[in-house]
Amino acid sequence: MDLFSSRWVALGSFICLAIFLAISPLVLLGDGGDLIEITSDDLSEKQLISLQNLDLARNEAGTRLGQTTITNAILIDEDLLIAGTWEAGALGFEDQKNAGGRDGFIAKMDANGSIVIMGVFGSPGEDSLIDFEINEEKFIVRGYLHGDGNFSEENLPARGIKTVYEAHLQDNDWTGAWHIDEELIQGDVGRIWCGF
Repeated sequence: MDLFSSRWVALGSFICLAIFLAISPLVLLGDGGDLIEITSDDLSEKQLISLQNLDLARNEAGTRLGQTTITNAILIDEDLLIAGTWEAGALGFEDQKNAGGRDGFIAKMDANGSIVIMGVFGSPGEDSLIDFEINEEKFIVRGYLHGDGNFSEENLPARGIKTVYEAHLQDNDWTGAWHIDEELIQGDVGRIWCGF
């Protein structure tokens, strides 16, 4: 009878685990705004067209070919805030100065699909933007630079081959850039948002 009872306990535990995993996205994401996945259903038709016109990378191969990547997206009301990386000559970045290699950006797209580049930054090397968040009225980005970082008036000297950074953008101006410990990076390297 003990063997029979342990099978029921195991089966019951398995069913409870399956139910928890099925509802865990709701539990884990809750009301966490920027943690909720944004899909094409959340965007206007004009936003979708604008995103498609940017010829964005949808995988690492596209990134290696020089396509612009969106690594993070936050939807606030009808505005899509995007952050990622780009290279010189990328569509939509013709008026921006590239520091060399792959640089980072923050942009805002309204419901009509109009894109405003709010801030760009970079180093002479291949840079990454991994974390993107909004804190009160400022945007915070974290990632890796490969050389001295240029954040408009804010410069961040390189620390070895790879520099871990945090920078703040407020009212379309970089207000600071700092070296941080790598443990403060929360996202995944190589993540590409292509929810459209």
